[in-house]
Amino acid sequence: MKLKLIMNDSPKYPECKTLLVDMEDLNLNLKNKFVVNNKILDLKSEFHITLVGNDDALLLKNKFIEISNKDDLDSEYSNLYDEIQELVNNSKISFVDEFHILEKKYSEEEIRISVVQIIKTDIIEKFRRFLKDKYRIDLSESYPTPHITLYKELVNRGIGLYAKEDLEKYSIKKMSSLE
Repeated sequence: MKLKLIMNDSPKYPECKTLLVDMEDLNLNLKNKFVVNNKILDLKSEFHITLVGNDDALLLKNKFIEISNKDDLDSEYSNLYDEIQELVNNSKISFVDEFHILEKKYSEEEIRISVVQIIKTDIIEKFRRFLKDKYRIDLSESYPTPHITLYKELVNRGIGLYAKEDLEKYSIKKMSSLE
């Protein structure tokens, strides 16, 4: 398995950066489709772990402005990227035989369904400790249960999980396998 840090513009706050750990060569041996309640879900083409989601991205940006006293944060983000990539390279990830079908209603017309697998990893805790030690940045206390989204509807984005309680809140079925 190859891990690579990716920094993107936040979909919610374009002036902020999200941080994802891209996971390649997983060899998960999964089917291309998964059916839930007569809806066909597609296997995702990429898999990642979210280190900094939308709201934490805003907090991180504001802290960088406070620390650096400037609005141009390119150098701060660049330095952070280089330092975090090393943490990512030395992280461990293992897959747990626990899967959840998630369902979240965004509006009357938009109800998203996805399938996630729980993972065990030290990267989230290492990353948050690094931010606290180096920058005195303490991201929100709550972060999601480590997971990767395996399947989602083709037309919709996945379901954002931003806190541990979100898994329980949106899980409509827990499984030990995808059979």
